[in-house]
Amino acid sequence: MDPKNYFKSMKINNDNLSQIIQLTHQSIADPKKLTDRVIQFGTGVLLRGLLDFYIDHANRTGDFEGSIVLVKSTNQGDINAFKEQNNHYTIQTEGIENGEIIQHQQIVTCISKVLTVQHDWDQLVNIAKQPNIEYIISNTTESGIVEVDEDLTGIPKSFPGRLTALLYARFLHFAGNPNNGWIILPTELIDNNADKLKAIVISIATKSNLSAAFVEWIENSNHFCNTLVDRIVPGKVETSGWEYEDELAIAVEPFNLWAIEVKNDTLKEKITFAAANPGIRLMDSIQNIKELKLRLLNATHTLLCPIAIIARHALVRESLNDPSIENWTRNLMRTEINRYLLTKGILEITINEFASVLIDRFKNPFIGHQWQAIFQNSTQKWIQRVIPILHTWNTLHTTSSATIALSMACYLKCHHLFNETELALDSQIQKALSQGSSPSDILGQKNIWTVDLSLNSSFVELVTKYMQDLDTKSIFQLIH
Repeated sequence: MDPKNYFKSMKINNDNLSQIIQLTHQSIADPKKLTDRVIQFGTGVLLRGLLDFYIDHANRTGDFEGSIVLVKSTNQGDINAFKEQNNHYTIQTEGIENGEIIQHQQIVTCISKVLTVQHDWDQLVNIAKQPNIEYIISNTTESGIVEVDEDLTGIPKSFPGRLTALLYARFLHFAGNPNNGWIILPTELIDNNADKLKAIVISIATKSNLSAAFVEWIENSNHFCNTLVDRIVPGKVETSGWEYEDELAIAVEPFNLWAIEVKNDTLKEKITFAAANPGIRLMDSIQNIKELKLRLLNATHTLLCPIAIIARHALVRESLNDPSIENWTRNLMRTEINRYLLTKGILEITINEFASVLIDRFKNPFIGHQWQAIFQNSTQKWIQRVIPILHTWNTLHTTSSATIALSMACYLKCHHLFNETELALDSQIQKALSQGSSPSDILGQKNIWTVDLSLNSSFVELVTKYMQDLDTKSIFQLIH
């Protein structure tokens, strides 16, 4: 009998794990030899495809030897798949790296248990009292780090409330021993995520009339580290051709980054899972990494999006596989964006290192990243991501940026060419265009852009010219 046919219907779990790794020629960290060291709030694909990926890899190299207690915070869905698979799952990495297509798998065995807040709160509190628990990791979405009125005598409603309750249980259990604090690593996509979380935790503790000694212990014996994560995790992967069943399998791109703001060398030494993972960067400040991601990745997406839509491209990879658009994108990154980042004190070698992998990421043939989705909230994205770059360029040069002007012209033109069912158009721009407003009038509306973009006559002239050119020329004629 063909071994593949024999194993094909097997589900990945403890009973079948040894046979599966033999069949797939993989190496794993033996879950029986791992000790719980992490409590993780969130079971989503970003955490499983990045942070758990890092910890699993550190286990296999022998740098960590720790397991994760996952906490499902919401009532949506269930944890049956985790139970059936003894919390094991597969990460399939697929994409382009150094110009070459890569595909490989990693069986993750670092999750010891999955709990739900509603059904397993008491068990979670007891786990929080264990001395071996050293780290709290979270991704509860951007709306997760908010303060709400809490009653800590029951199950708290919010993630900050739950963290406060667990910290208090640990504080009491260890009688305020300063050596039993945690390293707390929120990955929610908000600025200064750890600083905001810490402030809310202290506020909840104070409003709940918990002791001043506890608040002091939060302040001085726990380390709240701001972090930034970056990896595209499309989610569930097709496994029909695999030798085994895995309902939790996910796909990820090759690129991976977890920047952690660490204020001293002693703390850096405590984050032991970082040593095995080049994608984890322990830094005095993550501000430069935030700027690199915001401008090179996000602003490039925002500026390229209307051009790709005018070109009638549906997917990011489709656009970047066009040589003329690839060249336009590279030029944007090494001129306008590069010069902006240099003014922020970021070294050119650092800029080039970050930029060098972006084209490969954009071209990933396994990710169907849709321009239509990227177009959403474009005006707000222009305000946050692009206008600072434009302002810097205008300060340094007598003539405004033709590259940014062309993108703006395409963005305004999209409001002529498409309707609300096709694109998430800006209602204020739509209204202005329907009333016959000129590009200069629209660019001058602070209620749209928060600043008057018409003050730079060179930019207005370029946008106006490109909008006229788009009536008679193709976008490919204009980007050359």
